[in-house]
Amino acid sequence: MASQNFHRTRAETFKACKRALEELDWVVTSFDKQTGLIEAERGGNLLAFGHIVVVEVRTLKNAAVKVLVKSTALGPQIVDWGTNAKNENEIFDTLSEILA
Repeated sequence: MASQNFHRTRAETFKACKRALEELDWVVTSFDKQTGLIEAERGGNLLAFGHIVVVEVRTLKNAAVKVLVKSTALGPQIVDWGTNAKNENEIFDTLSEILA
């Protein structure tokens, strides 16, 4: 799991998170603006059956938000090969570009 803070509104950040996932070819399977949760899936490759990410946007006290991203493999996977960290970093890179 990875996290980053952004000095944006929760609504703006939530919308940007959805956009980042879609730009990276993740399929958003569910989202809830009230809870700040977004779930998305992406197909597999030779190393895994696919992945699911859960993104959570939390409001902080200092007029900022914290975004948490957790990537996990769908189905059995013995070795991660760094794919989950790559997915999380890729999402944050794209999100940062959108919010810039």
